[in-house]
Amino acid sequence: MSMRQFISSSTSANAVTVTRGDFTQYGFALAGTSGAISTYSATTGASSTLMFNGAAFTEIFPDGQQLTYQSQLPGGNPVTHQLIAVPTPQERRRA
Repeated sequence: MSMRQFISSSTSANAVTVTRGDFTQYGFALAGTSGAISTYSATTGASSTLMFNGAAFTEIFPDGQQLTYQSQLPGGNPVTHQLIAVPTPQERRRA
């Protein structure tokens, strides 16, 4: 897993793009919102799901692994959310 991966989210559309460290890109579209949590489903090839709480994205994989992304700079369109948390193998085993 490369720390160079990130999420780009448009401020004017309900779509986001995950860019992996090898520059592979996966599109996601807004699937729904419940309370303050928005859920995004993959539109291209990814097996993960995204959740956005208004401040950070969490990418959830079928095996339960979760990655956290958050914008480090204000403004912009699209907004870039850098990968900020990757669980260690020990943390994944405890979950």
